[in-house]
Amino acid sequence: MRATEFIGELKIDNRRGAGAVPFNQEIDYMGLRVGMTPRMFLKLALPLDIKPDDQDTIDSLKQIKDTQGFGAPFLYIEIPEQWFDGDFSKLARVSNHDGRHRMLSILDSEGNDPVEVHLLLRGGLRRRDLTDQMIEQMQAGMISQTGTPVKGPIFTIF
Repeated sequence: MRATEFIGELKIDNRRGAGAVPFNQEIDYMGLRVGMTPRMFLKLALPLDIKPDDQDTIDSLKQIKDTQGFGAPFLYIEIPEQWFDGDFSKLARVSNHDGRHRMLSILDSEGNDPVEVHLLLRGGLRRRDLTDQMIEQMQAGMISQTGTPVKGPIFTIF
C-alpha cells in the first residue's frame, strides 16, 4: 500500500503528513492498518479537555488536511498473554494514543466516516505475532485507555 492514501476526501500521508512518525511508515510490519471512526478512536483514547490552545490546534489542522495531509492517528495496544494460549477471556487494552486533535478536526470537517488508524502492538509484538482470531477479538471489544470496556465493532480491516 502506498504511503499516501486518500480515504474519502481525507489525505493520509504517513511520511510527511502532520503527526506522521516512523512507525506509521512501517505499519504493516509493526501492527495493523485499520478503518476506525473518529468517535470510536476518541472513545478508546484518553479524553481531551479542549482548551483554547487545543481548539486553535484543531482549527489549524483543518486548514492543512487537504494540502499536507495527516499521518494516521494511532493507538498502542496491549495483547493479553493468555491470548497466546487460546484464552480470550480478557480484552486487549489501549495503553497510549496519538492523534486526538487530528481526529477532532476530521470529525468536525469530514464527519464520522472511518479513516485510517494504526494499531501498534506493545511488548515487542509485531503484526506477524497476531492470529486472525486475535484480530477478531480486538474488533469485538477493547479496554479503553481510561479502563472502560468498549464493545465493537471497533474497526474494519483494510
